[in-house]
Amino acid sequence: MIGEDNFREVPKMRSVTNWKENGNRHSGWRRWISGALLVGFVGPMAAPPVAVQAGEMRLTLQDCVQMALENNLDLRVSRYNPDIAETDIELEKAAFGPNVSSDSFWLDEERPAFKSGDFSSQELKSQTFRWEDRLKMGFNYNFEFNAFRNEGSFIADIGPVGTPVFVPVPFGPVMGTSLFLNINQPLLRDLGAEVNATQIRVASNNRYISDSQYRQNVLNKLKEVEEAYWELVFTREDLEVRRQSLQRAERFLEENRVKVEVGTLAPIEITTAEAEVASREEDVIVGENSAEDAEDTLRVLLASTD
Repeated sequence: MIGEDNFREVPKMRSVTNWKENGNRHSGWRRWISGALLVGFVGPMAAPPVAVQAGEMRLTLQDCVQMALENNLDLRVSRYNPDIAETDIELEKAAFGPNVSSDSFWLDEERPAFKSGDFSSQELKSQTFRWEDRLKMGFNYNFEFNAFRNEGSFIADIGPVGTPVFVPVPFGPVMGTSLFLNINQPLLRDLGAEVNATQIRVASNNRYISDSQYRQNVLNKLKEVEEAYWELVFTREDLEVRRQSLQRAERFLEENRVKVEVGTLAPIEITTAEAEVASREEDVIVGENSAEDAEDTLRVLLASTD
């Protein structure tokens, strides 16, 4: 049960375990947003929870809000949505980033030659560099540079006609370079930055939506916790009033019994007073159930398992 003393200020609840678990996992700006919303929503509060006795903890409204924000799984998951949306923006921007690649080729072979002009040995080295890029206007280009070196030997026939004599003749080294530039500019489809940057704007809008949704989720949780907190305070206040009414009804019953004994009051008045006591007892039972229900509602919002 929740403690009864000082309930107008801070309700006491059974201890909630692990309410600080993962509290340090807030990312910087989202932790700042949660804290700012918390202070702006509930205002300055008292010090952190103070244990009042075994199995009980005194909680201020700010304590309850902090526990709810830290323990709520939906909020902990939604904290990552803006980061995911930010990654989507970078992925869309990467479509307009340059792409650099390089290829190397090396051939070293020796083979038998059977006729004049055949290669008997060859060593070929080649290196290619490529640069590709796409601009938001739709303009894209690729640049390719190639350099090669080739040397070896081939077979030559130096004998008289009808009597072939094959000898190897060296050649090279032969070196060369080549340069290619390819440019493509659409004239109708995909022309202009407004068209090509559409996915970037969509990703940016999704990031804004993720931020807004996270902020709204925090505000909703703050609202639920504050309503549950003050509902608990109200039900405990109401329960106290019901108990006081019961005490007055019991005193009134005792007074009527005394008056009946001395003959100044009709016996029927005792029955009426007993009925009033029974009615007040029923009110107390209803009030106790309402207070327990309000406590359970708040404990669920605080993610308590006790």
